[in-house]
Amino acid sequence: MSHGGDGYHQGIENKVDKALTLKHGNLAISKFEIVGSYFVNLTYNDFHQKSLDLKLTTMSQGQASATEIYKSILSGYCDFTKKPEFFKQTLRGIHTYTISTTNLSTMTHKECVDWVVAELVPAKLLASFRENQKNQLFHEFIALCVRKFMSTIVKQYLSTVFDFRDQPSNVTILQNEFLDIICMEKERSFAKFIDPTESSTVPASSYKQKISELAKAKQEIASQAAVITRLKTFAKTTAHQLRQCQLELDALKKSAKKKEALPPTPTPPAPKPSPTPAPAPPPTPAPPATPLIAPKPTPAPPATLSLAPSLETNPDAGSDLIPPMDDLVDMGSYSELPDDSGMSLFEDLLST
Repeated sequence: MSHGGDGYHQGIENKVDKALTLKHGNLAISKFEIVGSYFVNLTYNDFHQKSLDLKLTTMSQGQASATEIYKSILSGYCDFTKKPEFFKQTLRGIHTYTISTTNLSTMTHKECVDWVVAELVPAKLLASFRENQKNQLFHEFIALCVRKFMSTIVKQYLSTVFDFRDQPSNVTILQNEFLDIICMEKERSFAKFIDPTESSTVPASSYKQKISELAKAKQEIASQAAVITRLKTFAKTTAHQLRQCQLELDALKKSAKKKEALPPTPTPPAPKPSPTPAPAPPPTPAPPATPLIAPKPTPAPPATLSLAPSLETNPDAGSDLIPPMDDLVDMGSYSELPDDSGMSLFEDLLST
């Protein structure tokens, strides 16, 4: 399919109205061609073959023709578009077509939804869409296009599907038909978000309410982000405080282990109570002091001495008449006392 050489689509030949390309841009047309290729293949090939198979299994029972069976299949599929399974099945199919016919080989399912929805909503509003809102818009938009496309087939192209299948232009015709429908619905979807009064099927109040909800949701997200930021700051501060407490605890444990390793300090014994001294016995009176100087001997009655003439001539004569000093003084008593004690006693004797 040719689309201006933008590299998004390869291997499918189709002639796209230049007016659509100029109006919607090569990128949007390339995306819609991929979506259209998936549903054209489903209706032109898969459903056609299924109707023929069902016809063969019911021919002996006189059932409806293959065309009637085909219309019944299309009708049932239109009902299926309202179910959640349609969203999952369609997303897988469009995703497979996209990664196999474009250079977007690493695209995820979520990116595939974003890739399509980006053409349906103004960029300033798309940023406020949550993931489930994008999925819902994708589902509703594709389902609406599919129902309109199948209705157009039943009205205009049954003969193309059954009677003129040998015409090589059949696929191109159906693809352009789907492209017209999806481009028209794209404009309506875009216009609903720009000016809700342009909606022909949904009350404008619903879209106003939707935009209001989106704005409110955006404010809630911003508020929650601020709370999360504060919680992160609190968690960071708390973690730092916990680390400091842990360091202090480790230091205390280390100090306690060092103290346990030291030998125990001996405890000094308690002082014993001092015994009460026994009362001293009364002092024994000292015996009276023995006088250190012997009593003077009673002098003998004076003898009548006459000076012999020998004394006059021999002065040493008569020395034997003088008593020795040892007999007059007890020298042993002095030798046992200091000099001053002896003098004291002597002075006492003199005083008496």
